[in-house]
This record gives sequence, structure tokens and C-alpha cells, in this order.
Amino acid sequence: MEWVRNIFTINGYEVEASYTKENITKIFQPLLKHWENLYAKKKKRILVFIAAPPACGKSTLVAFLEKLAKDMGYDNVQGIGMDGFHYPNDYLDFHFVRGGLLRDVKGCPESFDYAKLKSYIIDSKTKDLAWPIYDRTLHNPKNDAMLVNKDIVLLEGNYLLLDEAPWRDLKQYCDYSIFLYGDEAMLEKRLIERKAKGTTMEEAIAFYKRSDQKNVQRVLAHRLEADCVLYLDGQGVYTKL
Repeated sequence: MEWVRNIFTINGYEVEASYTKENITKIFQPLLKHWENLYAKKKKRILVFIAAPPACGKSTLVAFLEKLAKDMGYDNVQGIGMDGFHYPNDYLDFHFVRGGLLRDVKGCPESFDYAKLKSYIIDSKTKDLAWPIYDRTLHNPKNDAMLVNKDIVLLEGNYLLLDEAPWRDLKQYCDYSIFLYGDEAMLEKRLIERKAKGTTMEEAIAFYKRSDQKNVQRVLAHRLEADCVLYLDGQGVYTKL
């Protein structure tokens, strides 16, 4: 199996992106061509939702698709994430959900400023706008950090296709949607390993059970239909379903 590897800076960290040549030629390149055709037909900004449970590689895939588009001669594709719409920590430290402090379950849908995200999505359909990003080195969002101004915008996030109120209302604003998923056991391993880079293994496991596990199960159990569904296996290979 032949792989293509790249290094990207995502949320303040260097991340290696590895994809098979078969995935690139049979899945990713055709998707980019489809979006370009969609833009040519609609003659207005195209918004693509890429949704998935935590640890499915959404941010990395979006960064790779942006580079792949340029390699294909498309200079009008831009990626952005919804993590910049996290409430700041000083908000999470004084607000609660289901009897618990929001800071302790950071990453759940309730820890995001849904109203702000929705307004940015709507406004970005018709005008250029500076979006917030999430900086994992600061553990906080940074406002007005990235200008969204390209013709095709790839927006990634855990809850963009969540079939719960009020989140399900967002889908009407996208022109194309993708849902990525993988086995829960694989996602558990990835999430614990990722968390353990900044804390102890015991604390990483505890956070997974307290927060990440619930988010994974919530996304997998409650999702809207997508135009494209991709399954990620433990080797990092995608299958289009």
C-alpha cells in the first residue's frame, strides 16, 4: 500500500497526515472536482461540512484537502474548524451542564457558542469574514484569527451534523456534507494517547471516561444523513460507503 505523507501545523501543533494513494485518487480528488463543479454551477460560495466524532482526523483531512486542491490547480479552497467557537475557559469555569462544571466536560456540544457559530456560518455564505480559531497551546479560542474568503470553504467539526436541537438546524446552510467515523475502540485509543501528551495516562483515561467517550457516543448515535460517508479503519485507510 503506497502512502503520501505531509506535515501540517494544526491548532498550534505539528501533525503528520498520511493517506493512501488509492484514497487520494478515488475519494479525495473526485470530491474536490465535484465541489469545483458545484461552485461553477451555483456561482456563489460553497460551504462543505465535514463532521465526525473526536479523533477521526477531521482537522488533518481538511488541511490535506486544502493542499491537494492547490496541487490540482484549484486555488480557491479553504479549510476552517468550528473549535474556535468554544466558550473561553473563564466562561467554562463558571457555567454548568447537567449538574457539572462545563470546564470538566470541555468539548461537549454545550461548551460551544452555538449562536455565534450559526451567525458566522450564515454571514460567511455571502461575505468574507474573519473567523476565530482554537489554539491548543493556549487552550483557548483566538478571535478574528483567520479570514474566510475563498470560493469553497471546508468547515470541520464534531457537531455540524448532530441530530439534536439546536444543532440540526445548521445543515440547511451547507452545500455538501461528509460524515467520517471509525470504531469506538480505535477512537478511544487515539483520544487517550492524544490527551496523555499533556497530562498523565491516568488523567487522560479519566477525562476520556468523563467527557470524550460521551461525545463520541453522542455523535455516532445522533447524526443527520450526509452526502458522503467515509469509514476510517485502524490503519488510517478510508472506505467510502
